[in-house]
Amino acid sequence: MLCSKIDTSQANIGRILHLLEERGLVEKVSNKGRVLTEEGKNHFQRLQQDIQSKEYVKVLLDLYSKNDKQVYLDILEARILLETKTAELAAIRATEEDLRELEQILERHRSARALGRPAEHENLEFHYKIAEIAGNPVIYHLLKLVLTQHSAYIQFSFMDYTLVGSTLFHSQILGAIKSRDGKEAASLMYKHLNALVKTLTDIEHSYLFSSPETERS
Repeated sequence: MLCSKIDTSQANIGRILHLLEERGLVEKVSNKGRVLTEEGKNHFQRLQQDIQSKEYVKVLLDLYSKNDKQVYLDILEARILLETKTAELAAIRATEEDLRELEQILERHRSARALGRPAEHENLEFHYKIAEIAGNPVIYHLLKLVLTQHSAYIQFSFMDYTLVGSTLFHSQILGAIKSRDGKEAASLMYKHLNALVKTLTDIEHSYLFSSPETERS
């Protein structure tokens, strides 16, 4: 039956089943064949979850590919949920070394702005560092997924550069983190991202999806 379903030889299937037995994923039941062990069932469940995760990522990628204004608003809504929490936790957990790194990132951001660059990577680095300091790897990787797909962070950095001015927001957020004021850090992060929401809501679709490189030149 397996040979006909997956178009392979009995010898190949025998070798694979033997390997699965060695790994403790299947076991023989007298002369009736093999069944999944508890570890095998758990492994199969993990495989199913991996397949589902890839499907969810594909859905997210499909959304990004539409270049739809509402999609970017939805991304910002997700960022608000994630990053108000990272800012709050960072204020509690930041070490002196973390604070020095954030100050260095902010200084690079300011220098890039002074040279007339939107500073996409410095902008992204600041938000990533706060998420890293927060110490929740699930939130950190969710944020990376949200911001790096279809280079969404470039669009948001360009909006910051032309319409909002995020170095001021970043400076205020860093100040709250240095003061260990989690509530204020979360509030300032919300104001920062909500300013982008308001900006995005008001601007024309054609302006939003014009090339940042073209606009800069």
